[in-house]
Amino acid sequence: MAEEKKKIEPGNTIYSFETLENITWHHNWKWFLIFGIILGLLILFSAYFKNWFGLVAFILGGITVFILSGTPPKNIKVEIKEGGIQIDKTFINYESLKSFWITDIDYEGKMVPILYLEPKKKLLPFFKVVLLNVQPAIVEQSLVNFLEKTEPKQDFIEKFIHFLKL
Repeated sequence: MAEEKKKIEPGNTIYSFETLENITWHHNWKWFLIFGIILGLLILFSAYFKNWFGLVAFILGGITVFILSGTPPKNIKVEIKEGGIQIDKTFINYESLKSFWITDIDYEGKMVPILYLEPKKKLLPFFKVVLLNVQPAIVEQSLVNFLEKTEPKQDFIEKFIHFLKL
């Protein structure tokens, strides 16, 4: 017989708040100039070596970065529930998460707390929730009953994205 997947019910809301979906870095003209020069060189190298897939990928990637750099983040609702975490329209059950931690990042001279949720599957990226205008201690108290709190860790991609201020 085929085994049915057990559907996780969200349950009652323990704590909810509204926040921005991400932190946007304010890029000046120097950032755009350097990014444009590097992108242009990558496009030229791809064309010279007849790497058409790379050429298309760099062009589309560059367009995407330029468009997203000017798009302000939207407000999202985050709900910590008995069965998991609802981030905007996405529900993540606790059974698919391994641990969480809260760490502060420097955002233009101001420390901003970020909630990281680590999935059990190794290939999935960390879920990040910006905790603007939210007490991190309340979020921590709400989650500690369901998930293990671990020491902050950042993977290479996370450090690279923070370095480039993407």
